[in-house]
Amino acid sequence: MSGKQLYRRNCEVCHSMLPPAKAAPPIVRLDPHYRMLYGNKEDAVSAMASFMKTPDASKSVLMPQVIERFGLMPAMSLPDEELEKVAGWLWDQYDSTYDKQRDCYR
Repeated sequence: MSGKQLYRRNCEVCHSMLPPAKAAPPIVRLDPHYRMLYGNKEDAVSAMASFMKTPDASKSVLMPQVIERFGLMPAMSLPDEELEKVAGWLWDQYDSTYDKQRDCYR
């Protein structure tokens, strides 16, 4: 199964790609945080997969008020290989032209 298929099957119900937010922040607002914090795909994918497997506020790249608004996601019971595949696909969806000043958490 591809990363896109995994996203559609497991993530899209809560995470839209673009605003408006569903039950969780849109992907377009998550990607920049991973890029700024980790700077490279390998480390970011590892961090995303780890967070998806065992969500914890201390591993979140989002501001505390975003976690307060949406809560932590439930742990995903996908195999590590699939978590890394979907995280890699999400990394590749980054859109540097998206207006980062827009409030996409609403």
